[in-house]
Parts: sequence; C-alpha cells; structure tokens
Amino acid sequence: VMPGHGLVHVPIGGSAWKLNAFSALAATVGVGAVFACIRRLTDAVLAATAGAIALAVAHTYWFHAVTAQVHALNAMFMALLIWAAVSWTEMTAVRWAVLAFTAGLGLANHVMLGLTIVLVVAYLVVGRRQRPPAWVLFWGLLGLMPWWLQLLRMARLAGLPATVEVAAGFPWLGNRWPGPLADIPANLLSFLGMLLYQYTPLGRALGGLGAIRVLACQRA
Repeated sequence: VMPGHGLVHVPIGGSAWKLNAFSALAATVGVGAVFACIRRLTDAVLAATAGAIALAVAHTYWFHAVTAQVHALNAMFMALLIWAAVSWTEMTAVRWAVLAFTAGLGLANHVMLGLTIVLVVAYLVVGRRQRPPAWVLFWGLLGLMPWWLQLLRMARLAGLPATVEVAAGFPWLGNRWPGPLADIPANLLSFLGMLLYQYTPLGRALGGLGAIRVLACQRA
C-alpha cells in the first residue's frame, strides 16, 4: 500500500500500469535472487539460468507478476531471505541486522513470509551454527514498522477489534487449518499436481535431479 501511494505520483503512465509494473519489478528481483541461489549452490550458470527461467514462466508466478497484489513482493522477499541464508558464509552483526530488517519488512507485506523466516533462521542457527545477536529482534520490529503504522491507521477508520481480526488473518486462516488426517494424502497429491502443472513433468524431473546432485556434492 505504501509503495503504491508513492508510485501514483510518478509522472509515468497511469496508476494501474504503475502498480502492475511494480509487481513485475518485484517478481524480476525474485527471479534474480533465485538465479543467484542456484548459482551459489551449484556453481553452474546453465543450471541457474534454467531454474530462474522455469520460475519466471511458471503460470502462477507470471500471473502475480502482472497483478497489483502482495504476492510478487512476498515472493521477492522470500527469495532474498533464502539467497542471504545460502550466500552469506559468515553472519556478521551487520548481516544479521540486514536479514532481520528485511524479514520484518517482508512480514509487514504478507504474514505467510513467517514460514520462510522460521526455516531460514533454523537453517542458520541449527544447520550453520550461526548465533544471532541479542538485539536482532529490534531490527525485525523496525522492519515491521509499516505493519504497525497501517494497523493504527485502519484501527482509526474501522475500529480496533475489526482491524486486529483482519490483521491476524482470522477471516481466512480458519479455512486453512489442517482437516482430518485422512485429507492429508489428498492434499499432498493436489500439491504435487499443482507442481506438475506449474513446471511440467520434465521440469520437475530436472529439479529433482538437480536437488539430488546438490545434496551429493555437499556431502562430498
């Protein structure tokens, strides 16, 4: 919302075009970060190029890249956090601050980034034995500042109870809780089918082969 308010005052094109272009720019940065991640993990330009292109032309990713919504920006923050985790071999105090601020800023955009943040922190702390400074939470809360500002703004307009309910995701989170255990296999098959639709069987096979090669190289 905040970048959108700034963009509408840029004297180029119409408001709708500028907001859609902002999503396209965020999606492009996300593709670049994925390229850098694969290059770092494989040291292969061809593999990194193929992986980045596969993401760029995936149906859902392309759809959100040309839509004035939060999802392209969320994908960008997700890719940047993963890139930082796999690329920064030594987590200095400055890098922890940058990572925490970026995580907070991305979380202010979309709450689902929290899943990525948990995995990235677990990878760094448990997998890489990198201990965050005690004050790292301060930078995360500072990055989250747009969320607090928007919360106060909407609370003034719609009232605090309704705003907190929306901000916490209760209107949609309730429909996404796991159902009975018997539904898990069906959900996994549905997820697999979506992956096949997004990247085709050939793309999934190449991705699986690449993952096996990367794990084998890391063990060696």
